[in-house]
Amino acid sequence: MGLIGMNGMNGTRGTDFGGRYFVQWITEHDKTKSGTAQLTVVGWCIRDRDTRDWATVFEHTDREVCEKVLKILNEG
Repeated sequence: MGLIGMNGMNGTRGTDFGGRYFVQWITEHDKTKSGTAQLTVVGWCIRDRDTRDWATVFEHTDREVCEKVLKILNEG
């Protein structure tokens, strides 16, 4: 997959802060002819807040799949 968007809490919602794991988008970027960056969401991942670097524990192209896995992980 591409680069993980790390600008603040990309792809998260306020309700995502309730557990150890959270969903974040994965982005790729290209510079346009004018020199500006064009970000494209290419997938979603689940990150682990309890690791020092918020390790990615799951990736998928479909956000709904990540949301379902997130629910399972956070419910224990």
